[in-house]
Amino acid sequence: MKIGIIGAGRVGSALAIGLAKEKFPIEGVFNKTDNPVKTLGEKIGVSFNNSLEEVVSKADTVFITVPDDILEKMSLFISEKISSEVIKGKVFLHCSGACTSGVLGAISEKGGFTGSLHPIQTFADRTESWRGLYNIYYGFEGSYEAQKAAETIVKAFNGRLLIIDSEAKPLYHAAACVLSNYTVVLSYIAGGLLKAAGLDKETGIKALAPLAAKTIKNIELLGPEGALTGPVSRGDSGVIAQHLDAMSKRCPEFIDIYRTLGKTAFEIALKNGSINEEKERRLRELLQ
Repeated sequence: MKIGIIGAGRVGSALAIGLAKEKFPIEGVFNKTDNPVKTLGEKIGVSFNNSLEEVVSKADTVFITVPDDILEKMSLFISEKISSEVIKGKVFLHCSGACTSGVLGAISEKGGFTGSLHPIQTFADRTESWRGLYNIYYGFEGSYEAQKAAETIVKAFNGRLLIIDSEAKPLYHAAACVLSNYTVVLSYIAGGLLKAAGLDKETGIKALAPLAAKTIKNIELLGPEGALTGPVSRGDSGVIAQHLDAMSKRCPEFIDIYRTLGKTAFEIALKNGSINEEKERRLRELLQ
């Protein structure tokens, strides 16, 4: 399988480096500016010409790793610039978690096999993110031919493929966003609470990191319901009241999110049967 990359950002760079290390030939890289192409070439030991024509003509599997909002425009651009004879029979994969393969419709109309292959992973840099491609799940939606290519790539990374219905992709992507993006938001809030408590924010976050790691491990082993601990799971309304009182005095901006999250934790606790009727009543009052 010969690989082409269109879009040398964080995801495109991670894929190019990771696939090159797995002995997939990277036949070409195209980007709107030259520097990322040159930098990526230096990392994998290959010189690229930053040519769209070269990427599509030499590769049989092309990753389109551009921002979601220009995927459709890029598909149209490719279909206008490259002939049907070159596109026909090749696989084109984008890596958006939210968009379906339908955004590559212009390529499909010219005979290309299209799909979306979304690594359920976060990519924070262009240097080491390729390591995160291994031993993870990948969401796939698209044509049969594109799926076969995706399976080969995912197998090389010792990953697992999840087949996603096109209509369900927004929910699938929302799940990934909630867990990844909002975990970052929660750490920001936790840091703000520690700062309000008079602790150094950076040190406080480091102090909480092992707790976060253990919580994730518990979720993996026990599921969300089994992993829930803390005052809501115990029905400890006195502690919840203390939290809310302290926040109202020093950081009231966090009260709404605390109550919103507390309500969901409360629903989990009810399912678990860990609180009695009296504790349930008091918690409902506090979390309204």
